[in-house]
This record gives sequence, structure tokens and C-alpha cells, in this order.
Amino acid sequence: MTIGPMTDPTISPTPDALGEDDPLVPDPGLVDDAEAPVPPGEILGASFMLPRGLLPTPLARALRVPVNRITDILSGKRRITAQTALLLATYFDTSPEFWLRLQMEYDLRCARRRGRIRTHLQAIQSARRLR
Repeated sequence: MTIGPMTDPTISPTPDALGEDDPLVPDPGLVDDAEAPVPPGEILGASFMLPRGLLPTPLARALRVPVNRITDILSGKRRITAQTALLLATYFDTSPEFWLRLQMEYDLRCARRRGRIRTHLQAIQSARRLR
């Protein structure tokens, strides 16, 4: 096994090791603009509940949570928490990380689409280039 910045936890990765100067790595301020972010609740409904003919009330009962937790997740009003991720993973035989990744990706895509953060990211990138 080769020890280097990406495999040795005692060595901090350099910007080049992280691909920050790689032209193939997309600009984080410009990523995900083409398509609207997909809420994790939409994936829960379309990919997990609909194919099984599962409605929110029976799922909530099986998970032993209030029905509004499921309906709020489905409608995008509520985030998937670590606790809910554990419950969904157990019920649908997935991993909790799957559900948390869906939520994290959604949150990041939403953040990148906000104009204020885009301006902030561009300012940071400009400052980094000056050093």
C-alpha cells in the first residue's frame, strides 16, 4: 500500500492532492445549476414507497413515528435526521448513510444555488488564487 496525503491520516492533503487545482474538478460555486435539487422525500416516495404501494400512514406506523414526520419529509418540509435515517434504513433494508447522503446532497445543491453563497464562494476562490 502506498502512503501519501490521501492514505496517511497524519499527513494533511495539499490543494493539488484534493484536486482543487484540477481543471476536471467542477467549480463548487457553479455545480448543480442545471437541474433543480431533488428532495430526499421525493426519492423516498417515488423509489421506495410507490413501488411497494406504501402510503405515509402505514409507513409511519411501522416506524413508530408521527404520520406528519413522513408527510413532511415527502413534501420537503422536513429534513431526514440521523434518527429517521436509522428507521428508514431498517425498514427498507438500506443503510442510514444512504438517507443522510441524500439529505446532504440536497442541502449542498440548495446552498450552491443561492446567490449570496455563490458570491461568497467566488470571493473565497479569488482570495485563494492571490496567495
